[in-house]
Amino acid sequence: MAQEPKATNNVKSGPVVLRERFEIDPSKPLAALDMPNARAFACSDRRNPQRPVYALIVDGPLPPRVGVMRTLRGVSATGLLPLMEWGVVDWPALDGRVMAVVYERPMGGRVMRDMGEVFQPVPDQHFIKLVLKPLVAALGELRLHSVVHRAIRPTNLYWMDREQTRIALGDCATSPPGYDQPMICETIEGGMANPEGRGAGYYPADMYALGATLVTLSVGHNTRSDLTDDEILTSKISNGSYASVVGEERVPLAVIELARGLLVDDPAQRWTLDAIDLWLNGRRTMPLQTKQDKRSQRPFSFRGDEYFTCRSLAHALARDWEAGAVPIMENKVETWLRRGLEMTELADSVSNIVRASNATAKEAGPIRDLAMAAVLTLMDPVAPVRCNKIRMHMEALGTALACTLALRGDVRPYVDMIMRDFAKTWVAAQDDFQLDYTRFDGEFRDLRSYLVQTSKGGGVERCLYELNEALACRSALLLDQCVVEIKDLLPALERAAVKADRKQWPADRHITAYIAARYPRDTMAQIHSYNDPDPRKAALGGLSLLAVLQWKLGPESLPSLTEWIAGLMAPVLEGYHSRERRKRLEKEMPKVVRKGSLVELYHLLDNPEERQADFDGFAVARRQYAQAAQQVAALESGNYRVSEKSEKLGQQTAATVSVAIAALSIIIVTIISLV
Repeated sequence: MAQEPKATNNVKSGPVVLRERFEIDPSKPLAALDMPNARAFACSDRRNPQRPVYALIVDGPLPPRVGVMRTLRGVSATGLLPLMEWGVVDWPALDGRVMAVVYERPMGGRVMRDMGEVFQPVPDQHFIKLVLKPLVAALGELRLHSVVHRAIRPTNLYWMDREQTRIALGDCATSPPGYDQPMICETIEGGMANPEGRGAGYYPADMYALGATLVTLSVGHNTRSDLTDDEILTSKISNGSYASVVGEERVPLAVIELARGLLVDDPAQRWTLDAIDLWLNGRRTMPLQTKQDKRSQRPFSFRGDEYFTCRSLAHALARDWEAGAVPIMENKVETWLRRGLEMTELADSVSNIVRASNATAKEAGPIRDLAMAAVLTLMDPVAPVRCNKIRMHMEALGTALACTLALRGDVRPYVDMIMRDFAKTWVAAQDDFQLDYTRFDGEFRDLRSYLVQTSKGGGVERCLYELNEALACRSALLLDQCVVEIKDLLPALERAAVKADRKQWPADRHITAYIAARYPRDTMAQIHSYNDPDPRKAALGGLSLLAVLQWKLGPESLPSLTEWIAGLMAPVLEGYHSRERRKRLEKEMPKVVRKGSLVELYHLLDNPEERQADFDGFAVARRQYAQAAQQVAALESGNYRVSEKSEKLGQQTAATVSVAIAALSIIIVTIISLV
């Protein structure tokens, strides 16, 4: 589960306003409406004060689904909790900014407060009208907007009125898709994945969750509350989902056929909204049952248990990673596939992978882990990718990486998977190949190109933002600023500049990668300069990178950020050779800082005319200095010789002076003799 959100206590400030319309009161929490990754607070609508609303403040560590917020804003549909507005607001309790989502407030409360609660089930005669039809209508509306809910569970259903006659699906935007789902509401494939690796999936996942939820609502409690998550998943694999979810419960007749259709383990045969509509109109046909996996005549024994199918054995081997490596790397699994299941082609593929890995059961490391992951994928292609601690579906790579970083986990396994191009292995293993799968190959190719860029603007940080188009910037400078849009980056840095360490550059690896992913068109040349080994060029590159953003996106004035960056321009000033010019620039910089213009600061420090004049003046000075140095050296060595031109001029001058002196001498002698 997600880490607990930060506490919100002793709040004395006034309401926080979202979009100049919704007033959120930080001093009035609504704990009964909290979500795992967000806290609920009282809220009022300035335009319609009579309408009950409340706000969810996403102060947990996990990334919300901003794309879903954008899509569902203003959507009003039967059976769906209306999302009124969303956005980033100042939050005094955290001394920062957070994501806020405003919903219409359900006055009847939650249908089920927690998965361990026992409650009065909805009567059979009202079940279809009160529960099924509104939820089907909600899913239909979501489908029209291309949204997969991925949070359908009994604890996320609400009664919109105090009389409890109108039910609605709750929030699906404040947590990653599927992250908070109980095991009973997850498909086998979803349950095999880690919470962060479940992914948004497809509509059949919502239909499955609907089926499990309807069973719970019809009997008044969680039918599998006596089992652990692992026991529930193992039961589903062995016995099928319907038998595992329903168990020994006496499900109302009106729900049995519906549950059978929705809990089919094969997503291709699982009931759709159209099938439910046909069922509601009297076309009651028995759901098709999932085709059973091929069973071996001889079981595979592993850690005291026996396994007869590829899926059950792959699941067992993945659960105990170190022990599971032994039978795979010692070719025992290959032998069982060849002799027990008579799957020669699969056995050959497994043998090739093990041989190519050049690893043994005792050689732990990325090569062995990826070899095991490839074998498990071949044995169960529709299961999530299982590589040591990674358990994720391919479409969930971005979410898994974001959650791992948010929870300070180890991202190296994801890097190894990308660098070794595991997408090709996964695509090749799929029995039901779809054209859409090829996008993973191209995606991994792009990600590898970012990973090999070890400089700022590349690396795993760039992969993070390329995979998550609406993820807030994860820079340590901006963790409390919730920067979702590129236009909000500079204002956030302006606020951060007040308490930041100004010896460090404001554009760290995360910020540079965020800019590269969100605004690559006009910034790649600047990022390249920012990574230059020459301190002067790097400083100018960092300045120009942020100056371009201010020029293109605003705001007009950023005095604190400009002052911060001006203090880092020593390498640029030292790049000028003229002391007089450096002093003049230092004198003019405070005027630009007061204006808060990074653009003017850049033009001041990198004026082409000033730079050329400084270069030309320095070149002249160097020549003069070199000539003087040569003359001094010649004089000191006694080898000083004047030039031929100078010597001739000297001779002429000497001759002229000599003649003048001689003439003067003759005149004087003549005068004396006459006297």
